[in-house]
Amino acid sequence: MQGEAGRLLGGCHCGAVRYACTEPYRYAVHCHCSSCRRSSGAAFMTWVCLPRPAFRLTRGTPVRRATSPGLERAFCAACGTQLLMDYAGSDTVDVSVGTLDNAGDVGVRDNIFVAERLPLAKGFDATLPSHAGFAPRQEI
Repeated sequence: MQGEAGRLLGGCHCGAVRYACTEPYRYAVHCHCSSCRRSSGAAFMTWVCLPRPAFRLTRGTPVRRATSPGLERAFCAACGTQLLMDYAGSDTVDVSVGTLDNAGDVGVRDNIFVAERLPLAKGFDATLPSHAGFAPRQEI
């Protein structure tokens, strides 16, 4: 996931939108909420939390859509890739792990919103701690 000069690099499927982060991610989670499922079309979404001051778009501008109070999701207008979630007033930006250039380097520590988890996702990774709602872990 580390690109040039130790930065985290990523972007959408078609390459129209690219981003970089100059600091390591804070934590990563599998989110099972219905909003993430519907926005992604997947059984759950995996997010990495990046420090906002270190995150920037390097190419293109994603389309933003409010999906919950105080929450916007951003998508590539050309290919539809869901790139990020942005909470108003937060010091972090959540980026879809699948958009990282080296997504395989991410270590996920938690499942969140497990009360909304689909039966097919139960047991996906039973070794991870599970939480009823949002429960960030600050260490990698």
